[in-house]
Amino acid sequence: VLTDVINNTCSYSWFHTIIHPVEGSTPPYLVAFSPANNSLISTPSPLVWCYFNDADTDFDSSSTVFRMSNIVPFNCVGDQSSGWNISYSGYYMDGDHSASITVKDYSNNVRSERISFTVDATPPSASALTPSNGVVLNTNTTSISARFLDLVSGVDLSSVMIKLDYVDITQSAQVDVSGFNYTTVLQDGDHTVLLRMSDFAGNIARVNWTFKVNTTSPDTGSTGSVSILTKTGYYNTESGLPTIVGEVK
Repeated sequence: VLTDVINNTCSYSWFHTIIHPVEGSTPPYLVAFSPANNSLISTPSPLVWCYFNDADTDFDSSSTVFRMSNIVPFNCVGDQSSGWNISYSGYYMDGDHSASITVKDYSNNVRSERISFTVDATPPSASALTPSNGVVLNTNTTSISARFLDLVSGVDLSSVMIKLDYVDITQSAQVDVSGFNYTTVLQDGDHTVLLRMSDFAGNIARVNWTFKVNTTSPDTGSTGSVSILTKTGYYNTESGLPTIVGEVK
């Protein structure tokens, strides 16, 4: 109420409302992430990221903890309207890895998530190649084989392809996770084995080797025997035996 010097009065009134923010009860939530949980990856440097948001209040980015296989990288970008993204890129050895994230909003609601994945960037290998590369065999019956090895995801048997002299023999060979074996009769000459396989991560291995079959006796002349040249009446004076001069071709 206001009064002037001649006693005129007037009054005014007003009000205001104080609104206290309501603390949310819903923790931040994970919208998307990569790689997929329990996935198998063939690259040694995948980008690991997660995207999350909060429905009630903004989250406290300073409280965010993101771990990659016990390493603590941190690259959090974003805002409340579009969401927040954390990512990490590095080199990973073959084997199992995990990423974990813990985020908290300003209402102290906490969310923790964990994803696991396996890196397999190494192709399978073949060893104990039989016949060995470059060998010459003196038999037509030939056993062809190799042993398989893949230390992480294993050899995908459906991917194995074996060719002998460029003819696919996969269905005729004995193939299992340890390798393959194939027995056949081959003509004399040069022969080539081609082997292709991949592991369950999609890494491809190609192996080829050659060998030769030669069952023909050494060439010893037109009569098939050793050609002998002698001098009549010429004897070895020590043994009393004739001296034999000859050549095997």
